[in-house]
Amino acid sequence: MRVRLTLATLVALLCGACGSKAPVTQPSPSAGPANGTSPHGTATPLTFKVRSSGEGHGAVVLTERRKTRTIYVLRADANVSNRFGAGTGRSTFTQPRIVFYQDGGRRLMAQSPTADVEEQTKTVVMNGGVHAHTQDGVTLSCDQLIYDDRHGTIHGSGNVLVTSPHGETLSGDTLDADLQLNHVRVSGVGT
Repeated sequence: MRVRLTLATLVALLCGACGSKAPVTQPSPSAGPANGTSPHGTATPLTFKVRSSGEGHGAVVLTERRKTRTIYVLRADANVSNRFGAGTGRSTFTQPRIVFYQDGGRRLMAQSPTADVEEQTKTVVMNGGVHAHTQDGVTLSCDQLIYDDRHGTIHGSGNVLVTSPHGETLSGDTLDADLQLNHVRVSGVGT
């Protein structure tokens, strides 16, 4: 069974959360404010948490698109999302497997124990030991991998190791690269 996080699901959750609130009463105008503030309250943003998990052989699926182009597809065993308001929130995924797509159909596949996705910046942070590879055989391992949606780049840190299909290796503390690992900069002390 696949669980898809959709806008309709989030709206339904919001409506359900709003329906159980007690009515708000306003003090009478003649009473005046009790604490020196305006008698009209300010809106408080609604914060809520959504948990989902793929049952059996299913998965939680998050697809990021820009117009008609797929940027990445994330499949995970489970997800917890904290929503802070429209366009903001953070989702944590368990056992994510992500395919990042570039123009021309080129892909980078990555997996890790956990990943956080920031809704506003579309940043993906994979943690706990990341293993990634391109379709042409370049492999990457590191402790943490950050996908920067604004620039379409990745940043790796901790125990970085890049291996070419011919067995050449680069190792260091940090990595900055494009999604295909064609332009790679590794710095720091290698192993």
